[in-house]
Amino acid sequence: LTHATRDLQQANEPRAAAGLLNDQAAVWVRIGDHPRAAHLLHQSRTLFSALANPSPTDRAELAETLLLISRLPLHVPARAGKTSEALRQAIDHANDAGVIYRDLSHDREAARADETRGRLLAHLGETALAAELLQQTYQDQLSHGDGVGLARTADALSELLASAGQPDRALQLLATSIELNQRTGSPRGLAYNRA
Repeated sequence: LTHATRDLQQANEPRAAAGLLNDQAAVWVRIGDHPRAAHLLHQSRTLFSALANPSPTDRAELAETLLLISRLPLHVPARAGKTSEALRQAIDHANDAGVIYRDLSHDREAARADETRGRLLAHLGETALAAELLQQTYQDQLSHGDGVGLARTADALSELLASAGQPDRALQLLATSIELNQRTGSPRGLAYNRA
């Protein structure tokens, strides 16, 4: 991916290069190199934001970039004293991604942006708002038939309810998430459930 991105940039193909930067960043997140992922995502965002006449595909790629950036604080803690600022900035990125996805009528992706925003709000301590958003997202994903997104949202709601002292409801949602992750064949989702 690194070589392909470099080749595309040298061939003056910024759209294709920026799309590969997102793919590269997703790989680095999974490997655990979050600073490198953040650097690549910011490069991608710069490339897509600089396009004079962005196509719907370009806008969807920018939304993906923003969503990936917004998820970084869920993987790595912010610098000391910067947690609240980092979470608020990530919430803004997730919101911007959701707006773009809705404009493009990409309902599944918009709901996944909302799920990310809900998780970020929970980390910020805004549990009532997080719960409301995650419950709405859960209903949206049910209507879209998005099993993977539904599993992630059920997991997020379960975590939120457990921390709010509602273990019975949390366990019900966790069981739902596990069942959905098994059905969709998501080992990564099951790993989150185990954690």
